[in-house]
Amino acid sequence: MIAPTTTPMTVTQADIEFKLMQMRIQIEASTPKNDTLLSGRIGRMIYYFYLFRYYQNERYGEQGVAILEEVVQHIQDKTSPYLLKYPFSFGLSGFGYAMSLLIEEEIIDIDFEGQLREFDELIFQAALPDLYKGNTDYLHGATGAMLYLTRRLKNPDVGSYLTMMVAALDSLAIRDERGLRFPNTHIARLNESKNTNFGLAHGMCGTLIILLRIYERGIAQESIRRIVEEGIQYLLSYRTPAEPENGKFSEFPLTIDELNPWDSTENRKEYGARLGWCYGDLNEIMLFYQAGKLLNRPDWISLADELGASTIQRHQARETIINDSHFCHGSAGVAQYYKRFYDQTGQMAYYDAYQFWLAKTIQYLKQELNDTRYTEHAGELLEGFVGASLVLLSAVSEENYAWDRIFLLS
Repeated sequence: MIAPTTTPMTVTQADIEFKLMQMRIQIEASTPKNDTLLSGRIGRMIYYFYLFRYYQNERYGEQGVAILEEVVQHIQDKTSPYLLKYPFSFGLSGFGYAMSLLIEEEIIDIDFEGQLREFDELIFQAALPDLYKGNTDYLHGATGAMLYLTRRLKNPDVGSYLTMMVAALDSLAIRDERGLRFPNTHIARLNESKNTNFGLAHGMCGTLIILLRIYERGIAQESIRRIVEEGIQYLLSYRTPAEPENGKFSEFPLTIDELNPWDSTENRKEYGARLGWCYGDLNEIMLFYQAGKLLNRPDWISLADELGASTIQRHQARETIINDSHFCHGSAGVAQYYKRFYDQTGQMAYYDAYQFWLAKTIQYLKQELNDTRYTEHAGELLEGFVGASLVLLSAVSEENYAWDRIFLLS
């Protein structure tokens, strides 16, 4: 059991509702940049449909429908360069996932099965060769396509698609005495680095959680259990104690250069302070809780508890590198982690941490709502007010909204 470390900060429903209203004004005043999930119309569509779910105001439903019709028209006309591609962050996988989620949540009631069946094959045919090339990225590569396909098992072809993709991923794995990890050609090219990535957004934690989603569907379970066990073994081989006095607040690195010792100057920098949705020890905690429960490994759950007790003590910017409200690497994403940890464990220390980061989100928004550096990104899900709004909506709603499945948190 995790003990609380501070008196929790609290916010009222009125505080949250006021900030939701202010963000709504900024979002409606902004122009969508593109048809993507994370920074464009698709993320905004999800936002309006959840506003409709919460407020039961037809205007928000109509705004969501208008965006949906616009995106579908762009697909039919082939006028969106993004939706001609498959990745989750900006392509068909993200759009298909959003639609299947909204239908399952009974927020929208439309027959979209024909379009999704078309997406299934298009996405698989594009993602499988990309996977064989080593693009294992969740947001920008093949494992994001696998995440989409986990929602599509009503299509009888999808089970075989996922079986083939798990086998392809298994064949890419690098194995040795430390355990198992995967290449990621997308992030290697982007960062001009062959470091192994530990993060949720682009690395091992995200890949292993997506494999657990497939395991839940009863597909390739023997292979996935082995991969997850070996992958967690690899992660744990780089776990080291925090050294706050030396600026080392994390127990896991963000990335690791295997050609150098873990305590080399460059690798030690990777054990800094980041707490976020995208990178940091919260990623490992989420993986350990989910894997521990699904694979019946109480030792991993105990480890998650231990790590959680450490992270909830980190509040200051130097301990977290958090200085804005964004979902990706800001306070809103951290708040949602702690909400889900509390949901999974019932431990009040997590609830207190959730309340603390909700209050920090409100504080950040007081400045950001009057700052053009932030308002010009208002309509974005990952790094704008859309993501922060969904976190705040979940805080005031009596329903357990599932939008954060997009981000592997539920």
